Amino acid sequence: MEGSFGNFLSALLAFESGWDRERYSTGEIADWQLDQWAGGSVETFFPEYASWGDLTDAEWETMAYRSMNTFGFVGYQFGEALLIDLGYYDDDFYYGNGAATNTWDGTWTGKNGVDSLEAFMTKEAQDVTIQEAFGFNLQTIETGLAAAGKSLDDYIGTTINGVDVTLTGVLASAHLRGAPAVVDLMLYGTLSNDEFGTSILQYMEQFGGFESPTVAEMIDYFEDRLTGDEGLGTPGNPVPGSDGGTAGVTAETADVVVDWAWGTNEVVTDFDPATDTVYVGWFDSSHIDVTESGGNVVFSVPSNNQTLTLQGVSLAELSAANFTIKDASAAQEILALLGGDGSGSGDGSGDQGGDDPGTGGGADDPDPDPTEPETNYGNGAADVTAATATVAIDWAWGTNDVVTDFDPATDTIYVGWFDSSHIDVTESGGNVVFSIPSNNQTTTLQGVSLSELSEDNFTIKDASAAQEILALTGQTGGAPPDGGTPPDGGTGDPPSDPAVGDGTRDTVQMTWNWGVTEIVSDFAPSEDVLDFGALSAKNVALSEVDGSLHIEVLGNGGHTYVIENVLAEDLTLENLSAPTWNDAVLEDPDGVIDQLISLGNDQIA
Repeated sequence: MEGSFGNFLSALLAFESGWDRERYSTGEIADWQLDQWAGGSVETFFPEYASWGDLTDAEWETMAYRSMNTFGFVGYQFGEALLIDLGYYDDDFYYGNGAATNTWDGTWTGKNGVDSLEAFMTKEAQDVTIQEAFGFNLQTIETGLAAAGKSLDDYIGTTINGVDVTLTGVLASAHLRGAPAVVDLMLYGTLSNDEFGTSILQYMEQFGGFESPTVAEMIDYFEDRLTGDEGLGTPGNPVPGSDGGTAGVTAETADVVVDWAWGTNEVVTDFDPATDTVYVGWFDSSHIDVTESGGNVVFSVPSNNQTLTLQGVSLAELSAANFTIKDASAAQEILALLGGDGSGSGDGSGDQGGDDPGTGGGADDPDPDPTEPETNYGNGAADVTAATATVAIDWAWGTNDVVTDFDPATDTIYVGWFDSSHIDVTESGGNVVFSIPSNNQTTTLQGVSLSELSEDNFTIKDASAAQEILALTGQTGGAPPDGGTPPDGGTGDPPSDPAVGDGTRDTVQMTWNWGVTEIVSDFAPSEDVLDFGALSAKNVALSEVDGSLHIEVLGNGGHTYVIENVLAEDLTLENLSAPTWNDAVLEDPDGVIDQLISLGNDQIA
């Protein structure tokens, strides 16, 4: 065993909050990052100290529970939507349901004595709440697996891609990616990454093997602490249909049930939109698609090889009154398509916490409040959202979209929270291609060249990605505004060094891409660059194999870059780069430079 359940909670808190003393001591986390997450310098909280490193262990832990990233996720990375589900908080406009961040301007219910954000930012509050969240997620996972005739007992003790499946690994994975993503992982081996490139298997391995209560005990813990105020509403006076939609039905009482059912293709021939109801289970917006085809409404779950068709029914005939939808991100997507009142409340269940700033399955950024529209949605001049853009590029594992009718003169592109290390934009074969290698994902604008695009076509959420993308277009119209990059609550990765990747030389961007071997066949030492990004010296191991340089990202499932036909002796300092805050990856003892020297490069020192 790795340690006790208390050790597990401490490790998860440290990684999620960013207040990780070990990584701080090695320089992976800096004072400026802790200033940002604390909301002030160390002197603000501890006037007697000159550095965060001066804190005692107890003081350090106190700051971890207070840590807040730019999306407003707190401590273990709790957001408003999850706390609504758990009965601590109530609001009708929150992150995941219209708001761009967790603003914490709703009402606290007083559960567990928590009556304010300040009261919640404590060990006493959050150590209880995280265990309730574990039970909440496990209940969802067991429900999803049961639909396929399975349970977690069938998977604990097995391996997925060489990673041991343990209960604490499952808890951490669900906290990162949401319970539905764990169901997908168990049933179909579906791998997913969060917005910052963190693999679900990284959490499975990193937090696996600790002691823990049983599945039944953790679900009981969650259920025993229910107050009746979970979701939107007040104790003793629940709002009918407090899930997305207003039908107020369950899987047992609905006329049509859309839930996990592998390989089924159901056709409903007698659905009456005037009276009948649809229950949609724990699918988030990345799992379920709703379309109208041939005069029918079709619910499809591609990862589950599953469809359900309402024959002879159009989207215009449906309204929120027909639906109960368990996940808020799915509710937001489905209800927006309907012809009737699509306002449904949405309970936020898709947001499982963790360092994922969107819903558990990576939904698009929430639309702005229609009553108070934003005037600038990001970098670029298009001022569009994921919902209003002609083309939306956001986290969508394994998709390869081809857009055949994009008009650079009028059409727009929304690029979600990818920083420059995640997204690549190239022109190939007369097409512009947006690729996200860590997410096995591409979007192609067919017949469009980079020279035809300008900032007028774009809204780009991340400033580092905007700087890279807009520099490649034919008419930038000036430098992009500084939108900033949201820090990862788990890793605290800042933007990549903007001096690299400026179009004058090719850059191989080193990042995390679980278990993948990436072949670089055309690296030219005379002009190209290896950018080690946010990796630390202890993350990187260099070796020479069969006449090529191998760069392994340690602890990432064997992830390796193979720089073909290049040896250590071929490289100079001009070939190496890292953000200025992360020079240590190159210069530390046993860093990249020392490893190149040990491989025979006697010119680089």
